[in-house]
Amino acid sequence: YLGDLDAARAAYQRSLDSARRLGLRKEEAIQLNNLANVEAAQDRDEEAIALYRTALALREQLDDRSGMASTHANLADLLRSQNRDAQARELMLQVLKFAPDNGPTLHALGLLETRSGQPEAALKYLQQAAALETAGTRHRFVYGIALHDLGHPDEAIEQLQSLLRSVPQSEEVLLALANYSAELGQRDKALGY
Repeated sequence: YLGDLDAARAAYQRSLDSARRLGLRKEEAIQLNNLANVEAAQDRDEEAIALYRTALALREQLDDRSGMASTHANLADLLRSQNRDAQARELMLQVLKFAPDNGPTLHALGLLETRSGQPEAALKYLQQAAALETAGTRHRFVYGIALHDLGHPDEAIEQLQSLLRSVPQSEEVLLALANYSAELGQRDKALGY
């Protein structure tokens, strides 16, 4: 259904109807979340919010912590995109109560705190997300950039050098290291990257 959101919506609705008919409550919550994602992708935000909240209520009844974390994060991301930061923050903090090592939530909360002008809180969350990242590099890279942008250039370079050991050919990491080194007057280092 890639690119055809109407077909995706129809398929998820059929799956939701089947799950309800068969009494498969966990599957029902999954399909509600999927439908909400489609609604959000089509800028039907209020419909998406209602579906996310219905999925959350069901997942809470089922004590589906993994599902709750995922749906909370989706809803928080939608609220954040609407500049409803206080509501998004509250949802993300709820996720961390039952899933304190949820890297994507920590990362999103760090970005939210950056936007809200809370640099120390932002760095705390971004550092935690970076430390938890075992696959991929996005959280570690963003943490390095945040360190620089929030006034910690030496730590940023250390973070990015550490990341470079994992992805030695990453152009964005090399470029950031070159720029930050040049800013610190380390011309030879900058040219070496």
